[in-house]
Order: sequence, then structure tokens, then C-alpha cells
Amino acid sequence: MQSNIAILVVEDDFTTRSSMFTALSSLGYEKIFTAKNSQKAMEIVAKEDIDLALLDVGLVQSDLDGISLAKSIKNRCPDTKLIFTTSFSDKTTLDRSSEVDHQNFLIKPVGNEQLSVSIQKAFSEENSIRQVLTPNQCPFSVLTDHVYIKSKNDKYYYKVRIQDILYLETTNKGVEFFTHSEKFFNSILLLPSPFLN
Repeated sequence: MQSNIAILVVEDDFTTRSSMFTALSSLGYEKIFTAKNSQKAMEIVAKEDIDLALLDVGLVQSDLDGISLAKSIKNRCPDTKLIFTTSFSDKTTLDRSSEVDHQNFLIKPVGNEQLSVSIQKAFSEENSIRQVLTPNQCPFSVLTDHVYIKSKNDKYYYKVRIQDILYLETTNKGVEFFTHSEKFFNSILLLPSPFLN
């Protein structure tokens, strides 16, 4: 499998970029591309079919930072898997990373085992999702395009399109739904009538 996966490493620090290349090579990956900035990364994406991009969030001397670059890559190649790498794990960085669909968020320095597990997980999740979410099995894609969400402290239900839901997060207080425009705290989910019959 490794020999068939094309990986792009985007990292502005030469030493880190080289060590990631070496780590990937030692793990058996053969199609490895490297870039020190977003400009070079997009040149590679335009020429190669990249399966996975490892993106440094805080790129310097680059037109785009890692998160903006991730959006550009996804616009061009929606199937490319993304793993962010960063030296910072502050809430602002983590929140910004949620703006684009990604498989993992690794804090540098990244060890070989951590890298290996993250990559394997990215592709095993893809295979699992493809097996489960077929049109015949997934009612969301066939029966309806929305759900109703009600915050615990609110008396109204809000109709939310499924495609607008970014992700759900469980907390000790309940479930939080994050959409493109709103956040629903401690929420109750009501499925439309086809689910209830």
C-alpha cells in the first residue's frame, strides 16, 4: 500500500522537512514530495495526484499559512487527506483547523510511530466510511436533507441542513453541534419524520 500512496510534506523548516521525509521513507512510503511554502506545494498539487498532505500550520515566507493552503488543496483535490503539524496547540489554532476537513492534528516534533499511526488511521477511516455510508444504507442521503436541533435552554427547534453541520462534539454537559454559521450547545437532536416512522 505504501508504494501507491503519494504524500506531500509542506514544512518551512529544512531540518523538520528532511526528518519527516526520512521518517516516511523508513516507513516504506516511496512517493514523497516536499515543499517549503504554499507556492511550491500548489505547483506539486497541480502536477501530481496527492493522496495525503502533511501541512505545517504556521508556514513562514509563504503566500498561505497551512490552514489556508489546506482549503486550496481541498478545493482542487477534494479526496486528498490532510494532517496538520504544528508547534502550537493553542485554542485559536485548533479552532481554525476545524475550518477544513482533516484527519489529524500532530504536535511537533512528530515521532515515527505517531506519524505511522496517523497515516494508517486516515486511510482506514476512509475505507470504513466507504463501506458504511453507501446510498442504500445511509438514510441521510436518501430520505431527508435536514434535522432539527434544540438547545436545552431554548424552547424552539431549529431546522438545520445536514450539509451545514461541520461536526458534533460531546461534552460533559451534552452534545454541541457546530454549523457554518451557528453553534448549538447542550443540544437535543430530533430526526425528521422518515426516521421516526
